[in-house]
Amino acid sequence: MSYRHRETRDNFSGGFNSRDNDKHLEDIESPNMRNTIMGKRGSIEPRPGTVAIADEPVGTIHDGAYPPVTSLYEYSTFGGVSYLIAFAGNELKRLSVSTWALINDTLSRDTFLEFVTYPIVPYDNPTMNCLFVNGRDGYWQTDAITASEVTPYIPLVHTIEGVDYDEEIEIGACHIPSRPRYIEIFDNRVWLAHVEGARNRVYMNVDDLFGNSMYNYFTHWSWLRIANTRGESITGIKAFKNTLYVFTPTTIHAIYPSQPIEIEDVVYTPPSYEVVEISSNIGSVAQRTIKEVRGNLMFMGIDGVYMFDGTSAPFKVSQRIDPTLDMVDHDNWNRACSSIWKYKYFLSVPMRSG
Repeated sequence: MSYRHRETRDNFSGGFNSRDNDKHLEDIESPNMRNTIMGKRGSIEPRPGTVAIADEPVGTIHDGAYPPVTSLYEYSTFGGVSYLIAFAGNELKRLSVSTWALINDTLSRDTFLEFVTYPIVPYDNPTMNCLFVNGRDGYWQTDAITASEVTPYIPLVHTIEGVDYDEEIEIGACHIPSRPRYIEIFDNRVWLAHVEGARNRVYMNVDDLFGNSMYNYFTHWSWLRIANTRGESITGIKAFKNTLYVFTPTTIHAIYPSQPIEIEDVVYTPPSYEVVEISSNIGSVAQRTIKEVRGNLMFMGIDGVYMFDGTSAPFKVSQRIDPTLDMVDHDNWNRACSSIWKYKYFLSVPMRSG
């Protein structure tokens, strides 16, 4: 005697998606499931998917639509408290349980914010050590509760062994460069790059007379020029293996600390750095594609994705996806970004229409 046995197999490889309306779900996504998979040896692992972390969009409706999120950052305070910060439209917000709390709404709309966490306790406000720039609004700081422009340092007069020394004379007047686009922490200093009127310069903060690094003290002389024969602007900076790497679309330069020249009878010795060209034909077109992966830097160049270990010449690793990268919108490729997940490099790029 024979009988028919039927089985139904559902493919939910797209995972759990609580973000989108049911009618917008793909066939391989589910709005209600335990989003796990069973490993080969019985282990339970998360299945890829999309989960809404808040009950509302980050930004508010503008011109009839919600603005896209252009920046995300996880900020951890000195006390160990972590905040997820997001920027959409002109609103900087932090995640608070399942909603977004407003931090600031005066920043230029739809800009790309670059964040760093300053590793030294600021003398003037110990909680405001999350620093950010966007190429439009200057040099800012936040504690994830409020945000404001960094207040320039006021040089002081110090009495040392009965002699008065004026920091403005010995070091220089404070000059925070205008509209920096990129920011990085290197050698316990803040570095600002691609500034208004000098897009091939990298500025660094200086010390006070006692050798304390001051995140809000820059001078007219505290910068390095990244020169190349093509006159290109800086497109990214990244601290990696005790070196600060500076990128243009077709070059890479390295900045190393060097031994300062000791001069007798000088109270203040300025920081000293050396600039060395690493590559004259390979660079990066987008700051947000520069990521460290297992002891290497990966980044998007003009003709593909490259890997760099800090010693050997950068080499191309994207030959298999070159046909896709050939369709990148070159007018907007600075918007490309990447992420690291399970030691893998994921790249998102703007594509040409049509």
